[in-house]
Amino acid sequence: MAAPIQTRGVHLPIAAGMPCERPAAAAAPVAVASRDLSAPERAGTNSPLPMQRWPEVSAGLAVTASAAGAHALFGARVAALAQIHSASTALSPPGASAGLYPGHDAHFNFDCFSNEPGLAATLDKLTQRGGAAIGVSGSIFDVAAAIEADLLVSVDQNPAVREVTLLLSAVLLLVDGKGSEHGWDAPRRAREVLHRLLPAALCDDPHATLDAAAAQLILDESATVAKELTEAGLLPTEQQQAATELLTSVAMKLLKSPQTLWCRGPGAPEKVAHLSRLARDGRIVAITTDLGAADLGPKLSSLLRERRAQATAFNLSNAFDYIADVSGVCQTLATLPRSADAVVVTSTTHLDFNLERGTQKDQLIQSLGSFQAPAASPADAWLQPGGLGAELHAAIWQAPRQRRALLGYVNHRTRVSDPETLEVFKDLVERGHERAGRTR
Repeated sequence: MAAPIQTRGVHLPIAAGMPCERPAAAAAPVAVASRDLSAPERAGTNSPLPMQRWPEVSAGLAVTASAAGAHALFGARVAALAQIHSASTALSPPGASAGLYPGHDAHFNFDCFSNEPGLAATLDKLTQRGGAAIGVSGSIFDVAAAIEADLLVSVDQNPAVREVTLLLSAVLLLVDGKGSEHGWDAPRRAREVLHRLLPAALCDDPHATLDAAAAQLILDESATVAKELTEAGLLPTEQQQAATELLTSVAMKLLKSPQTLWCRGPGAPEKVAHLSRLARDGRIVAITTDLGAADLGPKLSSLLRERRAQATAFNLSNAFDYIADVSGVCQTLATLPRSADAVVVTSTTHLDFNLERGTQKDQLIQSLGSFQAPAASPADAWLQPGGLGAELHAAIWQAPRQRRALLGYVNHRTRVSDPETLEVFKDLVERGHERAGRTR
């Protein structure tokens, strides 16, 4: 039965994704960095998207490459994608939804592209190069491209962000392979990537809107791209319908995202080329977990050591609008090996309204930046003891409006109007999860 996706008054019928069964065993699966590609599913079971069993795709990729006879041109790229899947699965804990950062509501409550119009201008000013770009939302691709990162690490509690990161990696590898086959130059490759994320007719129309005709075009083109991925061995056949749905969501997001992104606008050819190299080398990892998770620091430190990288940029976007334990997050990030010139990229929309008025608030809001002008501050300023992270944490817990907002983000059913401390907040969230578990 068709499941309607609501898009500003347009109901786009999309076949509901079927559960993905583990592919049948095949002889001689692709070996990928000695990792177990048949690891059991570790992602949360309440992912809103039909590709909630993406972790099993790594095994499917091996089967596809070996048994389905994928074109030799894509063999290494399939192996690279399997490595990306495998590392992402291993680092994402079971049932990753600690509840301190929201984002579990259907297809459209996540950002697979930056929604900050001023991000590109902020990133253009960065002088940092190399190292690891670590952070939330799809804008981590913009940050990684801007600093020419050696490693891209997506860390977001919303499982949709991980699914999109893996799918974008597959699209980059698809175009990379076709570009090598046909001799495409960098501008052509960038256009080919963009047109697989948003139909060319909509890319070329600056006034394009999501009417019924555009929605149908997006659905048709998404199905074509999913088929391409399957034919290249970059997507198991049983995931094709689910990938169509996810690509449809991606296109609808891209239609209303800023015009200057890693995949379009000035510098797109160079950015796409760099991100394609990261995908080809298996140096993209997508972790579904809370930024405040107790085990995140050790896991990321181990990953950075394994990949011989230091953190150069932390992309937090406007995550501090939603994070209750800002001090805990900053303490976690402070434990990671980082370059001397590492930066934290931030913005805010809610805190300017919710924090108590005063000089400290004005200084904090300036340090956070805005959607129109995100800030890029030295990491030491945010992560050191008594730094901006500690100051923002204190300011949040002195602001009743923000305390109530935080609880509302994660527990809409609570009758408590104001959790006065972080400890009370965590207790209420935990009890909310317990109640939700009993009612399933």
